[in-house]
Amino acid sequence: MKSLILKFVFMTAGILFVGFVFFDGPTPVLSDKKATYIQLKVFETALNAIKEDTHAFPNTDVGLGVIYNNLNNDKSWQGPYARRKLSELDKWGQALIYKFPHDCPNNNGSFALYSVGKNGIDECLEGDDIYIEQD
Repeated sequence: MKSLILKFVFMTAGILFVGFVFFDGPTPVLSDKKATYIQLKVFETALNAIKEDTHAFPNTDVGLGVIYNNLNNDKSWQGPYARRKLSELDKWGQALIYKFPHDCPNNNGSFALYSVGKNGIDECLEGDDIYIEQD
């Protein structure tokens, strides 16, 4: 019985630790910034898969819709690249921005995919914009 109680205590402590470390507090609720970052990572994965198949990122005009539909009628497109329609709005209700090619600072030849962040101002990967660094 004592070992069962100890297991329960350690499991509870572990759950609380994970909550504090990974979710900004005692409850497992993601912050808006972290949730938006994860959302961007999902889109990034789909865009990289498209590039793997078609040998190019979709251009800005085609946008994120190419994840679900072969908008360029490309014979090498093997999508859809997501099982369900993903929200293209960040946690503040603003549309995610996808640009390829892009004119933001530190352009390394890859795409720009970002949220304008809480302030709602497009600062092109600066300010409080939330984005993923591209290699």
